[in-house]
Amino acid sequence: MAVTNPVESTNFGLATPPLFAALAPARRVLIAGAGGGFDVYAGLPLALALWHSGVEVHLASLSFSELELVDRDSWVTEQVVAVTPESTSPDWYFPEGTLARWLAAHDLPSTVYAFPPLGVQTLREGYRYLVDRLDLDAVVLVDGGTDILLRGDENALGTPVEDVTSLAAVAGLDLPVKLVTSLGFGIDAYHGVNHVQVLENIAALDREGGYLGALSIPGTSREAVLYRDAVAHAQAATPQRPSIVNGQIAAATSGAFGDVQFTRRTSGSTLFVNPLMAVYFTVDLDKLAARVLYLDRIEDTYGRRQVISRIEAFRNEIPSTRIPRAFPH
Repeated sequence: MAVTNPVESTNFGLATPPLFAALAPARRVLIAGAGGGFDVYAGLPLALALWHSGVEVHLASLSFSELELVDRDSWVTEQVVAVTPESTSPDWYFPEGTLARWLAAHDLPSTVYAFPPLGVQTLREGYRYLVDRLDLDAVVLVDGGTDILLRGDENALGTPVEDVTSLAAVAGLDLPVKLVTSLGFGIDAYHGVNHVQVLENIAALDREGGYLGALSIPGTSREAVLYRDAVAHAQAATPQRPSIVNGQIAAATSGAFGDVQFTRRTSGSTLFVNPLMAVYFTVDLDKLAARVLYLDRIEDTYGRRQVISRIEAFRNEIPSTRIPRAFPH
């Protein structure tokens, strides 16, 4: 028997943000960083709000770390590492371990599930394991940036490999609630993304009933304050490679504006921190997946390199890309 999609059956209203209306029936939610690395941190404000309301929330991350170096006791399947504050690794870049320790220090659930770089089929196996083990009824993929909202015919796709692998993997799961939320509007301009095209895609999803609106994180809220603390903690723990994405989002939640420099990694670049970076843009996952022009090409992949080569092949074959436009005002 097919599961009714609350996103399609809910009559959204102005008084309740559609993101929270869609998640209202869910009692066990997985918030997962779609794009790898520190993306999971972009899900923290949402996780904090849900924890505060009594929802059981779990965190996951498609990891860029050398997970094979993590102690074997932390591996729960070939596709999933349950990272706790006690998990050890000699890898200096380990966002999941850093986040687990920050969560424990704040008396919050402190396991962060990590997936190694995988293809769609193997990543879906990892997600299925967590769905069964945690008895999940909702998954929210979080992208730090906006490139997960691209369909494939834009002038540039940013860094799509991990995002689209996560999207395809979760699209194949049978769950009551599946959402994608994006935090950090404008940040992917550094990777060539044209945000007029992002807005065009969001408008198309809105016409199809797949857009759940934009939700700003109040700068003085408990969620914003704790998020900024977590980002600062991560920057101190990973000084060689702090998160440029979350650093800008954190700055935006504090009211910073313009060329706000916080790491040598952005020296020589002109940043444009602004309030739009502190806004969640949320869409229905299945409706987003249905719009990705090359999703069928990566469906049967088992490794990351396969995903890369098939995206490249698709881009080489399309006759033309959409012409980028500048904001008219």
